[in-house]
Amino acid sequence: MPLINPHFLQAGVARSGNMWLYHIIEELLDRSKITKQSHIKQQPIHPIAKQWPDPLHRLADIDTIQFFLDSPFYIIDAAFRLPLLDFDRYIANTTHVWTHSPASQRVQDKILKFDKIVYIIRDPRDTLISQAHFLYAKHMSQFDGAVTKTPTQHISEQLHQATRKWVKHVASYLMLSLLSPDQVKIIFYEQLREHFTDTVHELSLFLDLTTDPADIAAIAEATSFQNLQQITGQHLRIGTSNQWVTDLSPVQQAEVLRVAGPMLDILGYPQKNPATRPLPKLPTLIVREQLHVARRTAMRRTWLEKRSLVTTNWRKLVR
Repeated sequence: MPLINPHFLQAGVARSGNMWLYHIIEELLDRSKITKQSHIKQQPIHPIAKQWPDPLHRLADIDTIQFFLDSPFYIIDAAFRLPLLDFDRYIANTTHVWTHSPASQRVQDKILKFDKIVYIIRDPRDTLISQAHFLYAKHMSQFDGAVTKTPTQHISEQLHQATRKWVKHVASYLMLSLLSPDQVKIIFYEQLREHFTDTVHELSLFLDLTTDPADIAAIAEATSFQNLQQITGQHLRIGTSNQWVTDLSPVQQAEVLRVAGPMLDILGYPQKNPATRPLPKLPTLIVREQLHVARRTAMRRTWLEKRSLVTTNWRKLVR
């Protein structure tokens, strides 16, 4: 039975993947004739934020939440945030919400208050490259000060921590899917690129929205990267996969495997040449212990990190 007044949450680490998913779900809602509700559009900050520079003024229309110290806030990217004092009321007054927050054990009960949760996964190597190009694009200096780094510098400095974050983030939603499989849908960015119609059809079934082939064909056209770039400005770049093969050095590729290898294996991501491997997909059975192993592997410190930590703590003691 389709939901009359649905409340959906979408999540993911990758900014461009989350933006793509957002517009796909919006199109599904529109074509299903769902009357949408929005919290952010009713707030005093909304007309002010609509005057901010791109891409912030575009993000001002999106109901976005983040969890800080396990408490929910509604935000407009990094520019604005206020606490949600009545989370149940917030959910009741929103149809489609976006988050980048992980589904940690301490916030699982709040996340599961939504009717349906959709989580999009993208290869961590391509996620890092995409994020670097977004953060240090020229247009970001309009509201984030002078851009002093390059995407290459960002990748070099953040590769280790970003890969760790990706493993923990993905593991949290895979754990959530084990806890409530009927509420959580996992999709892959790469599957969406290569098999859009089938993936969106599966998504529409999960969300109890339109499955009409004509609607899905129209959604494919409306949410193509070329058309979305007209809507989102520079928030979306080129929408490709496997950039990491050429953009990451062999040493960087090896470091990603050291940190994220077990999680890449669980999801079927290629460790080396992607041309020789099928697209990623969820295993038939997700084993909780495998997720624990993947998390422990990601959090394991190198001897250089341990030495740096000891040095830092020692300096604090002798001050």
